[in-house]
Amino acid sequence: MIEKWKSLLYKLDLIGASPQLLIFKNKRYKSILSSLISILIIILSLIFAIFSISEYLKFDSPSIIYSRNNDEETERSVFLNETPLMFQMVDLYTINVGDSVAFFNADYLIIYENGTISRSLLNIENCKFGDNIDSKYIDFFQKKSKFGRKIEDFYCFSSMHRNISLFYYPNIGQSYINLYINIKKNNDFTPNDLQTLIISENDLIVHNNKENPISKNYIY
Repeated sequence: MIEKWKSLLYKLDLIGASPQLLIFKNKRYKSILSSLISILIIILSLIFAIFSISEYLKFDSPSIIYSRNNDEETERSVFLNETPLMFQMVDLYTINVGDSVAFFNADYLIIYENGTISRSLLNIENCKFGDNIDSKYIDFFQKKSKFGRKIEDFYCFSSMHRNISLFYYPNIGQSYINLYINIKKNNDFTPNDLQTLIISENDLIVHNNKENPISKNYIY
């Protein structure tokens, strides 16, 4: 009876050691050559480990990855006073087009998940530091003077709109800014001749600068 119970228990054993063939009482054959190769592998592994730890502690070459979710579950928002947003009307040769040719209109649109729509007009005016563009961006634009355009030649949304935001709130809704070009009559331009130049902040990651890894930049 005991033997039968043992036999049943043995059948349920899943972790028991497997039988092995031994050579000279060892599980594998050992030689001078394989021992030298093993020593070399150990030395190289130690060198690599020490080098990796040293590089990690120095932190001279970090790899920085920035990502932001763009799905239907993540809440996102940015206020207009948190980022420079400037626009200008240009022709095909990127020459600034004045108000005598065309002008901008804009509105702020919120579309709610329940189907409700809210729309309001946005006031547009020439860009000015300390007013509709935060003064903290003065150095930022001066360093980018190679762009070859004066900030006064651009238009911005009035400072009265600084607290509105572009947002996406799950199960609530999202907002938009619509920008329209209105072409005046009796000029030499057609709609195909004009386009909008829009400048906004697009920060860059400087991987080798651990003191200031994020550098301000723009995209247009």
